[in-house]
Amino acid sequence: MLSPPAHLLYHWVWTLRARRPGASAKTIQQDLQIEMPLWTRILKILGIGDPNCALLFAHSPLPTSRDQLVSSLCLLRVEDAHGDLSILEFAKILGEDQIDSIAQIYPRHPHLNHWYYEAFATFAGGGLPENRLASSILGRLVKGDVLITGTTPGEVRPPTILSGEELGKTLWYYLAAGIKPSDVARERNFERFLGQTVI
Repeated sequence: MLSPPAHLLYHWVWTLRARRPGASAKTIQQDLQIEMPLWTRILKILGIGDPNCALLFAHSPLPTSRDQLVSSLCLLRVEDAHGDLSILEFAKILGEDQIDSIAQIYPRHPHLNHWYYEAFATFAGGGLPENRLASSILGRLVKGDVLITGTTPGEVRPPTILSGEELGKTLWYYLAAGIKPSDVARERNFERFLGQTVI
């Protein structure tokens, strides 16, 4: 289940989105700051202020700079009673019944192959709008909002803190260079496999 503060935050996000369809993630975050000026302080007091997920809203415009991409990320913290994330939690966050992992996005640093960002979205699509930002980054059609968290192979357990700055730099790297995350993931998964193989 969502931790109470995270649940409230996401409820406010959805409320603001309903009131202002088409608003960017940055605008929604600004509205949250205006409507809840003590929000950050409350999270810090409760000790759960550090985000472990990021949302790419379907209506986010294509960024023209790395800074613009970073500012379009909506960061939040979600965890169950054990401090973990699961596919069920992701479904609650995205407001969809059926979602799946749609991509492994390795960090832009070429030597990192022991963890990656994992993207989740609905696989039904239906009448959802295209997520142009996610589609451009992944090199294939993606519909609806996309949730991104950090994980390690074989687990769905995010890092303690997800850096919006580092995630934004990684996403911008793929977007600007025109490199598909799936191609990089294939190479690094193979490198990891070779490193684990005893000959």
